[in-house]
Amino acid sequence: MQFFNFQNVFRFWLDKGVDGFRVDALKYLVEVEDVYGADEPIAQDSGITDPTQYYYLNHTFTINLPETFKITRGWYDILDSYDERFMMTEVYDDDISQIMRYYGNESYPISDFPFNFLLITKLFNRSDLTGTNLKNLVDLWMDNMPSGRWPNWVLGNHDNKRVSSRFGVDLIDALNMFILLLPGTPTTYYGEEIGMVDTYISYEDTQDPAGCNNGPEHYTETSRDPARTPMQWDESKNAVENSVEQSHLLVYKELAKLRLKKTFQFGKLEFQTVTDEVVAFMRSTVNLSNVSLQGGEGLVLLVEE
Repeated sequence: MQFFNFQNVFRFWLDKGVDGFRVDALKYLVEVEDVYGADEPIAQDSGITDPTQYYYLNHTFTINLPETFKITRGWYDILDSYDERFMMTEVYDDDISQIMRYYGNESYPISDFPFNFLLITKLFNRSDLTGTNLKNLVDLWMDNMPSGRWPNWVLGNHDNKRVSSRFGVDLIDALNMFILLLPGTPTTYYGEEIGMVDTYISYEDTQDPAGCNNGPEHYTETSRDPARTPMQWDESKNAVENSVEQSHLLVYKELAKLRLKKTFQFGKLEFQTVTDEVVAFMRSTVNLSNVSLQGGEGLVLLVEE
C-alpha cells in the first residue's frame, strides 16, 4: 500500500507538469528486522566507542537495502512513461560503489543520477583544494560510473558551508568554471553564482534543528542556517552584480553560454599536466591523442597561490 501511494504522489505531480524530482536521503527508505531479532553489528574499525553515535554500528538493516532499489526503479518507470522527465537521488556514502548503485545501468536504470558530493565530502577547506585532488576526484567518479550513464558535479548545498566560505571568494569564479565545463550536469546551490558567503546567525534566530538541539554554547558547530540565508542582493535596481563590468554573476552567465556548445555538452575530457597548483583539462570533439590545450576548448585553473 505504501508503494502504491508513493506512485500516486509521483503521478499527481507529473500530471501537474513538474520536470522531475530530487529524492532526499534515499538510502534510508527501507528498514528490516533480523529474523532472529539481532541488532545491527558493531562497526569494529570505526574507532567509535559511544553506542549512541550513529557510526558505532554497521547499518546492515537500515540502509541500501534491495527493496530500496526495487521501489526506486518503480518510480523511475513512472517518470519514463512521461516525456523528458528527470529524477536525481541524494545519497551520501563513504563507499563509492554504494553510491553508483543508484545509477542502475543502461538496461536497468534506477535514476538519472545520484548526486556527486565528492567535491564537498573530500574537500573541506582551501588547503584541500589542489590540482591533484581535483583531478583525482573527477577520475574517481568517472572511473566508477556505470557504462553509458551521465556524470554530475556539486560544489555546495544546503547541508554544508558555502563554497566561498570554504575556499575563498577569490576562487568562486574558477570553481564555477570547473564544474560547468566538465562533462555532465553541474548543480549550483542558489547564491553560488554570485559568490555568497555564510552569514552569522544568532542562537535566538537559529531555525535549523541541528543547531537548536546543540544549545547556545555549541550551536554554531552544527547549524546549517549560515548557508541558508536569503539571496544577498543589495537594494539597488537589478542588484549590484548586473551593473558592473566584471562580477561573479556575469562570469556565471558566460559559462552558461559556453555550455550550449556541443563541445562542452558532449566533447571528450582530457586532463593535461596536473600539479598541486594547477589543474588543466580540455574538452574536444576531435581525437585527443597528441593534442594540446591549443587544439580544443579547455580550462587552466590556478588553485593555490
